Amino acid sequence: MGKSKQKGGGKGKTESAVFKVAGIRKPKVKSVNTNLKKLNFKNKRKTEESNKVFKSVQETVAPNTKPAKEKPTSESSARKPVPDMEKATQQFAQL
Repeated sequence: MGKSKQKGGGKGKTESAVFKVAGIRKPKVKSVNTNLKKLNFKNKRKTEESNKVFKSVQETVAPNTKPAKEKPTSESSARKPVPDMEKATQQFAQL
């Protein structure tokens, strides 16, 4: 009796690998510098636009807000009359 030939062109027994590397491809060259420059340009443009918007909002809100209370200066304390100590001692004596 004759031996049965294997399918596959008679090249013999081929072993199937347990671990296969899927799709070995060479990495494509990416233009990193140009993409980064584009991103930086876009980011700068967006920040400038947002700064303009916030400045306009700040200018419209600023007149409507109340100014912060200022701390009393030495001039405001100088305007008050100096207390008369003799009169004060006489009033304490009457108590």
